[in-house]
Amino acid sequence: MRVGILCPMEDEVKLVAQRMGRAQDFKLAGMQAHQGVWRSHQCIVVKSGLGKVAAAAVAQALISSCEVDAIVVVGLAGALVPSLQVGDVVIADRLIQHDLDARPLFDYTLIPDLGVKWVETDMTLRRETVEAVQGLLQQREEFFAEDIRRRFGMLRPSAYVGQVLTGDQFVSKPALIRLRELFPEALCVEMEGAAVGQVCRMNEVPFVVVRIVSDRADDGAAIDFSRFLTEVASVYVSAICDVIVRVVDVSTAYSKKNAVR
Repeated sequence: MRVGILCPMEDEVKLVAQRMGRAQDFKLAGMQAHQGVWRSHQCIVVKSGLGKVAAAAVAQALISSCEVDAIVVVGLAGALVPSLQVGDVVIADRLIQHDLDARPLFDYTLIPDLGVKWVETDMTLRRETVEAVQGLLQQREEFFAEDIRRRFGMLRPSAYVGQVLTGDQFVSKPALIRLRELFPEALCVEMEGAAVGQVCRMNEVPFVVVRIVSDRADDGAAIDFSRFLTEVASVYVSAICDVIVRVVDVSTAYSKKNAVR
């Protein structure tokens, strides 16, 4: 199997690439990419950059140029609900572009060419990913020292499945309140997932989106995000990618056989 892994940040990409051992470096859609073998799979990890356009361009390049069988998006997100804590992991079941608004021509968030208001992640790959991530979180002491877990309140991180919002903006408090009103079922907000999902849907490629809660998506998010990225995110992303790569072959084979959802 050939798996494409998208991470928005360079720090995340570097540690994931190290897990592949001897990786071949190259440019993909203008971004730094690394290709190697990871758990018997050909894996290509690439920095997507921030925002929907950059992520969509990289996703299409992974599909067209690298012919990947599945795409995994892993990165950080801001929480939209009080129950989510820093360090919790959200596996998206559907993703919505909250800034896609072509009214009055089309309904709010509608993707005209697909005729849907959201894109769904691959059902089988998602189920396997949830089980793998839950198992990983039970081993949190193995890759985070106690002082780091206490500093960020990550004593008992949990995995959640639900709706994720995507938009080309880092959400501040006024926007957070509005998003909560418009999308009461949404768990978190990020900047790439739905765009990658749209590309995958258009190309009939299975995909999954996993987001680590790094902040409360309020006015203090920039400070929290910076600390979390430096001290936690790269290790977390690498570990999550590792468990996803373990399950992607059987999940992807099933999805290809039974059509992409």
